[in-house]
Amino acid sequence: MTRSISCTILSLLAIGLASPLHAADYSDFKVMSGAMCSPYTSSPSVDYSKLRFRADGVTNESTGYQYVVCAPTRDSETSWGYSDTNASATYLVFFRANTVGTNQCTLTVGTTAYGSNTYTKSVAGVVGTTVGMYFYDVKANFSESPGTLVCRIAPKHTLSLIEINEISVETDKRASF
Repeated sequence: MTRSISCTILSLLAIGLASPLHAADYSDFKVMSGAMCSPYTSSPSVDYSKLRFRADGVTNESTGYQYVVCAPTRDSETSWGYSDTNASATYLVFFRANTVGTNQCTLTVGTTAYGSNTYTKSVAGVVGTTVGMYFYDVKANFSESPGTLVCRIAPKHTLSLIEINEISVETDKRASF
């Protein structure tokens, strides 16, 4: 029985190593809940008691805009640094709208030490819809650049999900089986 399992695993590995690589193999998805974000302000007078952190994300239960900062995890592969001009990342931010309103996020990729790139997007939501905000072709100045999102959440909206797709031919083909 053990020999049979070992042979099956070795066969699958051999098939995987011999298989041609496809474009889909070069992507590296990571997902985080909006519940992992933190309240954000530069003003100490802002009251964040109306932000509700739950399993389905962070909800703004107030009648005004609230801000959160999110630091999605990424790895330190040389996946989309400046050395690979074909590499990039896509950030997707999903909101659930319970009223009419506009959400806005600013994505900063990098640090003051190595330079940074900033991208800002807005997306409007209508009652009962899930809307996505897409940051395409995001570039980093070095491969370990962190990405940080500061999002303005509209009243009665939920920041549900953040997805990152690191796209690179060089790095991810090494990890594909």
